[in-house]
Amino acid sequence: MDGTLTAPGTKLKSGEAAVTHTNTGKDKADPKYTEAVFTSTLTGVVAGTPDDFAKFKDAAKFAGQTPYFVSVSHRMDSLSKASLGISEPRVTAQLKDGSDAQSLIVFGAFDQCKSTRFDTTGTGDSLTLVVGSTMVSCQVFLAPAGDEIKSVEYSDSKFIYAKYGDNPYLKNPISWTK
Repeated sequence: MDGTLTAPGTKLKSGEAAVTHTNTGKDKADPKYTEAVFTSTLTGVVAGTPDDFAKFKDAAKFAGQTPYFVSVSHRMDSLSKASLGISEPRVTAQLKDGSDAQSLIVFGAFDQCKSTRFDTTGTGDSLTLVVGSTMVSCQVFLAPAGDEIKSVEYSDSKFIYAKYGDNPYLKNPISWTK
């Protein structure tokens, strides 16, 4: 694969890029195994308001929470073989005390949180993601009232190693601060 991965434990500011990766499967001999390398950049951490939950039928469940919209841009630098079945690197968000903020899975979209997809090319079985294309992943995280998102981390959790403990980013994630 092209690109030297950003070292575990690297500290970055919002807007600075890291070289990250993902894969599908753990056995490189598997014909479906695919690796991708990305240039990933934290592009935004925006606090919402409790009013953002008003359109939810269970809005009361989010009382005392503030949504944060975390956007990361990914450019696909390389792909080991034609594939649609690979996803972008995922990030987590941390609160002031360093604990992980709760991720909110939303079906639909918030106006403040727009995601885009990688370009594709080909048709049928030859349909694939385009190396060099970019996408934006916007994720929603929750912070208790009075708290806030202070950092965003890439711990390489989407890359499958032969052994879980082989992942050097688990204990030393790449982190971005605002």
